[in-house]
Amino acid sequence: MAIKKPSKMRWNFSAPISQEIVLDGTHVWIYQPDQKQVVKRRQAEAFPPGSATNFLAGIGRLREDFDPAFALENRVNQHGNILLRLIPKRKDLTLTRVMLEVDPKSWAVVRVSLHDSARGTTTIRFSRIAMNKGIPDERFRFVPPKGTAVVE
Repeated sequence: MAIKKPSKMRWNFSAPISQEIVLDGTHVWIYQPDQKQVVKRRQAEAFPPGSATNFLAGIGRLREDFDPAFALENRVNQHGNILLRLIPKRKDLTLTRVMLEVDPKSWAVVRVSLHDSARGTTTIRFSRIAMNKGIPDERFRFVPPKGTAVVE
């Protein structure tokens, strides 16, 4: 995963299915190599202002979009990390709650649990975290491979 503020992001998944999600500042590209298909959508439509899904895109505003609170009475879990619960201020069709596990020394998010309206939970653990590395804009450019169908 790579994020470059204000509105660029790249997620590369290998499991459960191979997939790339790229926000280039204008469009969202969701590419599934196994399907030989990419879905292209305007970023403003995919991530409307105030939507909790903006959090996933690195463009959300924590205090404006969520009601944050400590998730544990003593504020830290068994690993010594801070656990925060984020409840979307706006009704969202997808996310009902986001749980963040934050390293209190670096303030890096080391784990995110996304809870959806279908009672599903997706947990993402981050490792080898590097911040402020000056990622080139080229990293957020998506060019569909030859033979890939583009669905808008």
